[in-house]
Amino acid sequence: MLVSKTTNRKVYIITDITNNSNHIRIHLNDYVNYSNGDYDHIDVANRYYSYNYNYGYYNNQYRIDKYVEIDNSKTRYENSGHEFSDDGSVIKITDISAAIIHRAREEFSGLQRQKSALEVKNAELEKTIEKGLGMLAVRDSKIEEKTNEINRLDAQIKEGREEYKAEKEKREELKNENVSLQIESSNKSQEIKEQKGKVKELEEKLIVSEEKSLNRELEAKEEKLETFAKSLDVNRKKVRELRKLYRQLIRTREDNYNQGELDEIDGKIEDTKDELLEKGISMVDVQKLLRKCKEFTQLKIEHEKLLREQYQAKTEVPPRY
Repeated sequence: MLVSKTTNRKVYIITDITNNSNHIRIHLNDYVNYSNGDYDHIDVANRYYSYNYNYGYYNNQYRIDKYVEIDNSKTRYENSGHEFSDDGSVIKITDISAAIIHRAREEFSGLQRQKSALEVKNAELEKTIEKGLGMLAVRDSKIEEKTNEINRLDAQIKEGREEYKAEKEKREELKNENVSLQIESSNKSQEIKEQKGKVKELEEKLIVSEEKSLNRELEAKEEKLETFAKSLDVNRKKVRELRKLYRQLIRTREDNYNQGELDEIDGKIEDTKDELLEKGISMVDVQKLLRKCKEFTQLKIEHEKLLREQYQAKTEVPPRY
């Protein structure tokens, strides 16, 4: 039995015919859907009938072994004893070739529609892919730009450290000379005084140089920290909170080493870490961000200590010689 995939019309073979004066019952090789169940027959109003002495009333167009096409989407709303019209709306004579061609055309039409839908979807996917590639290119360009900037800042930090190292070595050299002069003779007090003056001057220069170096390193680290945080879509408020927590942690360790306070601060840092991980940031990037916040905070505290020392040195009463 052939079935249309779009209209639920089925093709049957006539196996027998029961003739009546007002209708005929056509027996089929398969079942028809009715409201009261499935039956292998259909009753058709016998408008075009003839009378034969041997067969009685019979319809001229329906014959055993002929093919008929029945629309089950219409028969299912009637019972099995309903008389259907033979106007072709529900049942009509057909042949197997016509049925196959009809179904093939319907299937071809359906495939054409599917093809059109797939072509539209494919075009949309291509646009999405093209847009995504464009966004990736922009992101790669920004990453390259930030990388170049970080390299430049690293070079500045290295230069500042080398300058600081040279000044420190010179200071140590002068200190050693000063000690030698003090040991050699006490009558060289004036010379010692002058040397001390030079040492003090160099120490002041060294402090200024050290302050400049730390300032440059602080600015560079802060810029790198903010650049990295921005690349992870972490706002400045969150970065400030982390820096504040690390400052509390370092101060507590230096002052009283209160274990309860240390545990509380560590807990807050871990909560912030969990929050960043929940945003989809990788563990490696989160740990890197925390490390940068901690390093910046430590450097900031060193800078503050240096400023205090510089202030104390300026306010001290110079010794008399």
